[in-house]
Amino acid sequence: MNAKTTSQRVRQSMFSLLIGRPLSAVGGLLLLILLSRFLAPVEYGGYFAAWALIEIVVLASNCGLLHAVYRFVHASESLSGEIRPSGPVWRLFGWRVLSLALPALLLCLLSPSWLIERGLASALAACVPWLAAIMLAEGLARFIEAIFDSMLCQGRSQLTLTLRTLLRLGGVALLLMQGPLTLVGVLLVEVFATAAGALIGLGLLVQLWFKSAVASSATAAPDLRRMVRFSLPAYAAQVLGLGYGPDALKLVLAGVAGSAVLAVFGFAYSLAAVVQRYMPANLLAGVFRPVFVAAARREDAATVLPGLVGLCVKLNWLLILPLLAAAVLGGDRVLSLVSGGAYPQAGITLALILAGLLMVAVHQTLSLYCLAREDSWPPLFATAASLVALPAGIWLAKTWGAAGIALAFGLSELVWSVVCYGILRHRQGILRGIDFGGLARMLLAVLLALCPWLLRDWFALDGLLLGGLAGGLALLACWLLRPFCAQELQWLQTVFPVLGRFVFIKEGAKA
Repeated sequence: MNAKTTSQRVRQSMFSLLIGRPLSAVGGLLLLILLSRFLAPVEYGGYFAAWALIEIVVLASNCGLLHAVYRFVHASESLSGEIRPSGPVWRLFGWRVLSLALPALLLCLLSPSWLIERGLASALAACVPWLAAIMLAEGLARFIEAIFDSMLCQGRSQLTLTLRTLLRLGGVALLLMQGPLTLVGVLLVEVFATAAGALIGLGLLVQLWFKSAVASSATAAPDLRRMVRFSLPAYAAQVLGLGYGPDALKLVLAGVAGSAVLAVFGFAYSLAAVVQRYMPANLLAGVFRPVFVAAARREDAATVLPGLVGLCVKLNWLLILPLLAAAVLGGDRVLSLVSGGAYPQAGITLALILAGLLMVAVHQTLSLYCLAREDSWPPLFATAASLVALPAGIWLAKTWGAAGIALAFGLSELVWSVVCYGILRHRQGILRGIDFGGLARMLLAVLLALCPWLLRDWFALDGLLLGGLAGGLALLACWLLRPFCAQELQWLQTVFPVLGRFVFIKEGAKA
């Protein structure tokens, strides 16, 4: 694939992301508002518990197949614009169907009384078949989207993602028109939405495959031992990560503090998850991933990769830091307004989760680096170290409830990032070139943005005004402190030329 077609596909992928992601974000936010307003707190907490269980099973059942897709499924493009898939696409897809069907079937075979005795709410235990169907359909839909992303076909993956979100929103709105909203009804909507997304995604994949003139040669695959050698440690790290991830922490909170407190954390985390979904590390993962992989093959990888790591972290922080400043000063007011007064004191929980997202950005960027280097062991060791967050989360949940779990979430990501970076620097040394000065200036910017807190009593400022002022000051401080170096600006203007128009992205320290 030549440089011209690569650049065209990157721009097409970004265009699809910039259209599909906002639509999905608006739909997801509206769905969150409807559920927070019209579901009872206990059922709202049950909804988050259900999705925590689904997320855990979907992730635990992938058996390294997702990592194999990210690393070994690609696509080239002819001069005529024809996309040519490459890699063991259908073999991996067949294994994924099997790996999802088995746990879904096992869950259906378990008796509701057995599940209730082990902590599952009775309302959820009665809906086990629906939970199993959601697991199967959502897992397949996400796997197909991962295949599309690896082939830089983000338009197709955004279509199925946006479709599932809008179907959920439309289904819940239809239920509200017919009567009171119930957890069972919401889960039935989830079954329909996820099944539709999976089937349409499969149809798009089949269409892409048979449309290619070289479909017969697209089954070429790397050596199986090479795939296993890379995928299994990455999968082991992912399974260990379930022990301290937000879904496990949700279940801990439900068991320690009850569904009502879980509803507070789930509500705040769902808002923060919208931010996480649109962090550049996620939003542009289909762009950054091949860029990192290509950079790892270069002779000057020791110089290029640290710069890419620093750039990726800074782009993520540029989104998170203004929102963090706004949440610290105006979070309570915003969440009370969004939930219709149901959760008026969840601002501190939201702020702590957003602070944790700073380390999530580092986590995801270092994971991209390890993916490019085909080195899965540092993430595995880092994940094992992060398991300290689970017992800490139990204690923090008992002490501070939802805010304690949010603190445990940030602690786990901090431990992961520090341990993984330490291992990489010790073993390879090439991450020493990261621009830590620019990152420090970004943290200083958010501290300066909190200055309006000193004026809140003198001028009796409303929380919405305080939050908006803090967010704007954070961007202004970033513009004044110049966190981006010359090399990072050059990359931004090459790959994402539109970013060069933003006045807050200016040159700071020289590369």
